[in-house]
Amino acid sequence: MALTLQTTTGYLDLFSDESISVDYNLADLRDPAAIFSPISKSFSVPATDVNNQFFKHYYDVSISGGFNPYAKQDVTLFSDDLIMISGYLQLLDVSLENTMPKQYQVLVAGENARFARNVGEKELRELDLESYVHTFNYENIVGSWNDGLFDGDIVYAPVDTRVFASDTLFSPQQAFTPLRETDFFPAIKATIIFEQIFTEAGYTIEAATGIFNNPKFTDMLLLGYNKEGLVPLEASFNSRLAQVYSSASLAIPELTATTPSIIRFNTEVYDNGNNYNTGTWRYEVPIIGEYKFNV
Repeated sequence: MALTLQTTTGYLDLFSDESISVDYNLADLRDPAAIFSPISKSFSVPATDVNNQFFKHYYDVSISGGFNPYAKQDVTLFSDDLIMISGYLQLLDVSLENTMPKQYQVLVAGENARFARNVGEKELRELDLESYVHTFNYENIVGSWNDGLFDGDIVYAPVDTRVFASDTLFSPQQAFTPLRETDFFPAIKATIIFEQIFTEAGYTIEAATGIFNNPKFTDMLLLGYNKEGLVPLEASFNSRLAQVYSSASLAIPELTATTPSIIRFNTEVYDNGNNYNTGTWRYEVPIIGEYKFNV
């Protein structure tokens, strides 16, 4: 059985007595040396002129035209002209003798392993979802239930972060404890997340087949929620800010026991959203929600 290892620039020299074991089993993904098969066990190649040219300057990635051990090197491992693995080569170690390379320790991994390594330990927050950026407001929350945001790709769902529901009480049903904007969080279609993962790993999904053609998956939504919650957009928040004061002694002439009382301020300091009516001396809320005032 003759083994050959082809790169994008030619063939590497192999030891004539070097055996290369290939594992075709599903291994533990947490072990970077044993990801989805096929993947070879590590093996050594001699430091011949051909191999030294291929691995030149492996020790310094800043040298132009040299071997970059952190980049994927496309290779194909043949056995008697039959393809055993078509994937990439990884340089694991270099044995030196008198400061000169003696042999290179490498492994060859298939496309599935390439995909797992490209994805690595990236988090969802690192995906490029810039095209789905939108304003977090009442209109978009409700709109996601009707016409849908981005053709239905994003839907807002209630999240019980305030523990407003229990077996005996559902407080938002009460007039004075309504659901707030911040009780809703965006959920995005799972297919978008998976497609973006494939895209950023350098792959494309050619057709909607298999799981990508299954309604149980295509209708699935992933909730965008974490313990930090959602932060209001600063511009939207600032547009509601206002400060007023009274040039005379404060009085509460409309103090009642059955309806909200009114405190009148006759001097405006600033009103970013033009919500304070100087004619009636009232702050008129631009949208339904919860507002906080310091007096």
